[in-house]
Amino acid sequence: MKYTFYTLLVVLGFGLSSESKAQSTVLNFENIVLPSDSLIEGSEGDTLFHFTEAQFPIVWDTTYDYWSGGWAASSRIDSSRRGPAGLFDAYPAKAQSGEVFLVGQQGSRIHFNPSNGLDYKPMSFYLTLNAYVYNSLAEGDGIGKKFGGDDGTEPDSFILVLVQHFADQSTDTQRVALADFRFNDNNQDFILKDWIKVSLNSSSKRVDELSFHLESSDQGMWGINTPTFFVIDDLEISSTPNGISRAPRIGVNAYPNPSNGLVNLSQSIGPWNLMDAKGQVLAKGEGTQIDLSLYPKGVYVLQGKGGEVARLIRK
Repeated sequence: MKYTFYTLLVVLGFGLSSESKAQSTVLNFENIVLPSDSLIEGSEGDTLFHFTEAQFPIVWDTTYDYWSGGWAASSRIDSSRRGPAGLFDAYPAKAQSGEVFLVGQQGSRIHFNPSNGLDYKPMSFYLTLNAYVYNSLAEGDGIGKKFGGDDGTEPDSFILVLVQHFADQSTDTQRVALADFRFNDNNQDFILKDWIKVSLNSSSKRVDELSFHLESSDQGMWGINTPTFFVIDDLEISSTPNGISRAPRIGVNAYPNPSNGLVNLSQSIGPWNLMDAKGQVLAKGEGTQIDLSLYPKGVYVLQGKGGEVARLIRK
């Protein structure tokens, strides 16, 4: 099985920075190289889309051979595709910008890693539906109902719940309607068919994760009947100096990262301490394997001889 490896930063020294001005960048995913009408969903062994500011896990079920979690990158834009054939097609028949976008599903997460003296925080992103979901909501699909019912008066809703997970373990939640038929005036009922900009609630706290959850009024014996997918593009992220300036970099490969168990290092860093985000030492050891399974989800700091630091994610 092919794995995707990424270089972590190993920090050799620390210094205080007086700089505090935030800057922002937009991830439009165009550095994910895709031909037209193609995708990356983990079937070839990829496990992560990695950017300086954020990480997007990919989960492929090797037992049943399907995309079971996380994110997929796509350049597919045929809005006429119905059912699972339209899973990776943006319904607006275009990306918000460029040609590549990401498809998410129930429980998808984005991890933000402090690095090179910066904390990263999501500010906004563009959102739409894929062809699978839009056509299911508009027509019904044998499992999911036609939203609004045959006469358009049934009060259906399909909601994306966004949860920001802060470094202090608190959260902030907001909801965005992907389809809403609850208005007194039926002319206001809608299914999202274009790209819309979603601005996230602002906070001065550091964000470790942004998670995505879906709620639907169409429920059955086994849970939601509506296909639980959505599409994002142009994620805006702010970067703020965190008071730590980084010395020259040394490359260390850590994999898999994020992980819910063992993380392997490509080379030994000598005796190490594993610390939480508050600097509390959780474990000490040597060698090239670190076990994260005993700890809750979050970002952990691996400190080695001479003050080297790598950040590991427990998913």
